Amino acid sequence: SQYHNTMSLQNVAPDGTPANLQWFEGPEWMSGSQWYLETNAGDPTTSISDGPAYVSASSDLTNLYNRSSMWTPQNAAMAIRAASRTIVWLNGDYVVIYDRATSSKRGLFKRENFELVDPPAGRKGGVTEVTPKGQELYFQSLLPTHRSIAYTETATKLSFVAWMEPTRYTLTIQDPSKPANTRFLTVLQGANKGTPMVIAHTVHSIGGTPFDGVKFGSSEVYFIRKLSPNFRSTTLKRPVEGTVLLVTGLPAKTHLHVVMNAHRVTIEAGGSSKMTDSSGVLRLTF
Repeated sequence: SQYHNTMSLQNVAPDGTPANLQWFEGPEWMSGSQWYLETNAGDPTTSISDGPAYVSASSDLTNLYNRSSMWTPQNAAMAIRAASRTIVWLNGDYVVIYDRATSSKRGLFKRENFELVDPPAGRKGGVTEVTPKGQELYFQSLLPTHRSIAYTETATKLSFVAWMEPTRYTLTIQDPSKPANTRFLTVLQGANKGTPMVIAHTVHSIGGTPFDGVKFGSSEVYFIRKLSPNFRSTTLKRPVEGTVLLVTGLPAKTHLHVVMNAHRVTIEAGGSSKMTDSSGVLRLTF
């Protein structure tokens, strides 16, 4: 996973390192990788949807990070309690990623990785990669609040790099305190040469089911903090006029009751005023 645009999550078995690791599983174990070749605990589940100026996908990846061991339970690495990603591509130039990672105990690393062609440069508010023709890819890391951001030339750690493979660097975001529960919120912006980065700000729900979100430009995107089919209600601060609000993680293809006043937006289960799309995204305009 450290060589892909996804999370690396450290696992642990009851006796520490599983005694029955196969010859090819050592690097997976050390790097917090998803398990492959049918050694994981099952398949992921994914939903995808699209609407006016956005595409969204949400995947529960928990099974991919766990390694079952039916006949020798002491070798089962099942410490990842939750691992999921919700991603929204909107307005052509922006990708917002919200990753959830929960383990059974503290002290296990949780990292979000991005693969890059060239070494990135730090700048106020984020990290930038510049292409040979001057186009820019801006990264803004908003969660976790306590975070470290670093990059390495990971291609030098591989015995073989695929022919014509351009990526060589990995940008990694993590909370160095290694809590049991971590959320990553990252905004990517693609821009032509000379186009400035649009500054993003973290927002949070103010009542009901917890949501984390981001606002930038004329957009706000919220993500449910814990994936659950049992949504009841949440309350958000009302966006300014001209904003498009996307709320993800709601029940799919479901009618909801939406109440707005001058300061708040409350979304409740039941009612018929608004309907979510096929991956549980509610779009509201102001």
